[in-house]
Amino acid sequence: MTRTMPAELRLSYARAISAIGQDTGAWAVIQVLHAANLAGALQAAYAAVDQDAVFAEERARLTARAWDGEEPINGVSADQVRASHGIGEAMGAYLIEQDGRVLIFQPVPGVTDTQELDAAAQAHADQIAAARAHERIVNAIKEALLEV
Repeated sequence: MTRTMPAELRLSYARAISAIGQDTGAWAVIQVLHAANLAGALQAAYAAVDQDAVFAEERARLTARAWDGEEPINGVSADQVRASHGIGEAMGAYLIEQDGRVLIFQPVPGVTDTQELDAAAQAHADQIAAARAHERIVNAIKEALLEV
């Protein structure tokens, strides 16, 4: 499991500010509160958020792994899962779980190697955790800017 946010998934300053700007009501208040020092306030609020810690919290909620082809998925038998997804000899799958429930079941045509499937599952879980973290990071920056 990834503990730090992969560089390619990190929320950039520009994307964070763009996301905050989409909340026009909050953006108007932030501009009034920080008028002369808006750029400095934005930079300080962005720098104060520990993106890796937020990402690690979100990532810890997810378990990702190759599917063994035998275990049921959310109460559906493996035979039914294989049949409904067309999983045969040349197709593997991975799953991403949260709280003991499968959130994502992803067949992968042409890939049956457990290590490859596990790596794909981990990367997918990292993307989900990063998306969740981005939302929390933007909210933390907004909250910091609105506290005065």
